[in-house]
Order: sequence, then structure tokens, then C-alpha cells
Amino acid sequence: MHLEKQLNLNEKECSITYVGDGKLDNFNLLSETSAWRLETITTLDLSNCHSKDLFYIRVFSNLQTLILNNCNIDNKVFSTLSPLPCLETLCLNKNKLFDLNLIVDSVKFLYPKIRHLSLHGNPICPDELSDNFSFSYGYERYRLFIIKKIGNLSFLDSSPVTVEEKIRASIQESYFKRYSRMYFSGYSQGNRYILDSHL
Repeated sequence: MHLEKQLNLNEKECSITYVGDGKLDNFNLLSETSAWRLETITTLDLSNCHSKDLFYIRVFSNLQTLILNNCNIDNKVFSTLSPLPCLETLCLNKNKLFDLNLIVDSVKFLYPKIRHLSLHGNPICPDELSDNFSFSYGYERYRLFIIKKIGNLSFLDSSPVTVEEKIRASIQESYFKRYSRMYFSGYSQGNRYILDSHL
């Protein structure tokens, strides 16, 4: 499929949305043919784009929202990403991210203004919708860990970050250390990567 047919450019909303369903190749062609538009783009949605090399995203220097849902990406993608100083919203739902500490540290470093982060559907994200107490407890610990690491978050996954959560995350360091090596096999192994040395 030709590049122009795979992308929906909305100049009024300053956004680009991928409308294909597969691997998006040669995205650098966009910078060659439409360079005058790139600095105006604030929203980029590449959901369902199965491309492991996302280095080209660097050309969107004023990006505020980046959506990479269901892109089949794993931890290695963060080695191809460049800092985006204006980015406030990052959605990485339904991917293959499994090292929570690496992801959180990378997000904090690459996107210092991040306020909204969503990681649903990844191995690092426990199922907060489960009725099982253990999994509910795991999701709570997962949230507090991320909130502690990224202090300016206002929204995590599907719910806002509360003042109570920020207080608990800041004062319960011993709580994290006591349970830092617990994880729930078969559903999520994300918590096994929260080590004492990471806190």
C-alpha cells in the first residue's frame, strides 16, 4: 500500500493517524515529501503498525501525544526512540513490554513532561479488572511503583492519579522493598523486575 494511503493527515487537528493494518515501511518518505508539516504535528497515532524501528518519530519535534497501541513492540523499541521534550501523553497498550523498571526509567528520561501513560495489555501490567484479590493487589502495587518513579503523572492507564496515591507512593518505600520480588506467573511477570535496587 502506498504511504499516502496508509496515513490520514488532519491539518486542522495537527495529527497523523496510521490507517493500515500491518508493517509501515519507509516512513522517512514523509519527512522528504512533507517536511513543512512535521513541526506542526502534535498527535501521532500509529496503532496497529507492526514496525519495530520507530527511530523516525524523532522528526516530530513538537509531538504532544504518541499512540502506539497494538504495534507488537517490545523493550527493544526504546533503544530506537529519541527524546520528545513536549510529549505529555504516551499510549503503549497491547504490546509485549515486560521489563517495568526499564520502561518507566526510559519514559521518564525520554519524555520529561509526560502526564498520561497507558500500558494496558502488556506483561508488565497486572489485570486490575480481576475479581481475584491477589491480582487487584498486584495492580495497586504496579500503580504506586510507577507513580513513585514518575512524579508528574496525572493519569495512569484508565484512571487518574489521586493525591492519596501520590502520598502513599512517596512514603511507603519499605512497602515496595518487602514485596518487590513478588509476581503472579501466568498473568503478569512485570513485578518480578521491580528489585530493591530500583527503589
